Amino acid sequence: MSTFNDFKNMINNLNEENLSELCEQFLTDHEGAMKILSKYCSDSGLIFDNKEIKDHMSTMHSNGDFDDI
Repeated sequence: MSTFNDFKNMINNLNEENLSELCEQFLTDHEGAMKILSKYCSDSGLIFDNKEIKDHMSTMHSNGDFDDI
């Protein structure tokens, strides 16, 4: 079972360009960004449904994890 820490590590391991593009896409095309993020999770062997992904992204956003992006 995948955890929040697994998700956070996966996000932190994205290269700067991919993470920046993902954050920008969340601002303009939320559903498209969710598809890309779901693929990143799958490619990393993580299993999350869309609600879990949204919850984890919200938690990271609330914690300021994306403030420097």
